[in-house]
Amino acid sequence: KEFVTRMLQVDSTKRPSAGAALRSPWLHHVLQERSNASDGIVEDVQAAMQRYGGYSTLKKLALMVVSHKSTSAEIGFLQKVFRKFDSQQEGHISFPKFKEGWNNYGCNEKELVEMFYGADLDKTGVLRYTEFLASTIEVHGLISEERLAEAFDRLDSDDSGYITAENLRELLGHLPKEYLDKVIDEADLTQDHKISYKEFLAMWDHTKEGREKAQKELQGHKTSMTESLS
Repeated sequence: KEFVTRMLQVDSTKRPSAGAALRSPWLHHVLQERSNASDGIVEDVQAAMQRYGGYSTLKKLALMVVSHKSTSAEIGFLQKVFRKFDSQQEGHISFPKFKEGWNNYGCNEKELVEMFYGADLDKTGVLRYTEFLASTIEVHGLISEERLAEAFDRLDSDDSGYITAENLRELLGHLPKEYLDKVIDEADLTQDHKISYKEFLAMWDHTKEGREKAQKELQGHKTSMTESLS
């Protein structure tokens, strides 16, 4: 309050010069707090991208759907981080620009390569805005099951109750069948070449025990269904 009052003095002899204002302890404190907050956000983004790089392709696609349906309030600060890298406002980030943006945050070359190419879902060699959002949306924490259900419904484009390679072909274009089959197989706990909602939810259990439990339950259910039909 004192700083603002002094800056609003009509008498220029009583008003601090620009240099004196910039040296103000209060202003220095405020700028330092903002810098620390910004650094904290960037560190959260880094952690989210590192986790994302280890996800299955289907889980990455689901997060792209979640981020697409997110509100401006939810992704506002992520837009600012993206613009930090996309200084030319091209709508995408090349690896050199990505690397330049992380210069002050202690990431080594190996980490940057894994973060960048782990988020480059369409393998074009650039990181599009939608890909960046998908790889960072988890900075908000765990995705609610309501949002996951919406993502499943979007990926299950024919409302069959399952996500299939054909569903992915409709969304991603005419990619090789072998690639799409592999995307499904990564999350296919029952090995029936399609992903049920329970299998889809199992992708979000980060514990080995949780995934193994889901796999046993689903395989047991499949066995029971097979026996009842025989």
